[in-house]
Amino acid sequence: MTEQISDISVRIVELPSFHYVAFHALGTHPEPEAFKNMRSWITAQGYLDNMAQHPIYGFNNPDPKKDQEEYGYEVWVMVNPLEVEDSGTEIQQFDGGKYAVTTTKLMPLNQENIIPTWPRLVSWAREHGYEMGNHQWLEKSLTPFAEEKDAYLDLYLPIVDIAS
Repeated sequence: MTEQISDISVRIVELPSFHYVAFHALGTHPEPEAFKNMRSWITAQGYLDNMAQHPIYGFNNPDPKKDQEEYGYEVWVMVNPLEVEDSGTEIQQFDGGKYAVTTTKLMPLNQENIIPTWPRLVSWAREHGYEMGNHQWLEKSLTPFAEEKDAYLDLYLPIVDIAS
């Protein structure tokens, strides 16, 4: 289901449970470092040849705070645990969940990028009878190795029906 309202296109997605390997970085702009660490690992695993089977999700961890310049970013790569070569990396499981999803650009900083799109997505969900779920907010990288100015993301807002 896709719906256009208030200049934001949203679809409702049920993200299934999946296994992943996580990469984390801290700093004033930790995303590139987290992606660099992840890229080294997926290259060694041979995943660059089939990124469709190994989507990449990320999120702030910990979130930025007004009084601190540093925050964290965590990147997950979906994996099949039976195919992961023993690399000392822990395989974890995400339980999945229901999401309101929209696509946005990462940069440049304007009304069409990630920063203003998150609150617009939250507003859309509330206006359409959803509450925020407790499962992880996610950013799915559609262009994981593009320059920031060329990067696109799907924002995954965890939701539950108010009647639930």
